[in-house]
Amino acid sequence: MSHIRECAAKAKVARRYNATVFPCPIRKGDLVLRRTLMGATMNKLTPNWEGPFRVQEEVGLII
Repeated sequence: MSHIRECAAKAKVARRYNATVFPCPIRKGDLVLRRTLMGATMNKLTPNWEGPFRVQEEVGLII
């Protein structure tokens, strides 16, 4: 019984989230930011993003 309620709650949350989020297609020539990778020199003052970079080619569908 609790499993059914849990699945119903997850579905409700997913429906509410998907109703407000819209896809943002990235095309060739767009400017984008890239998330920095966690490394040995990462601390709390290190920027989370680097760039902007210009997209050179579309490789595949990114969701």
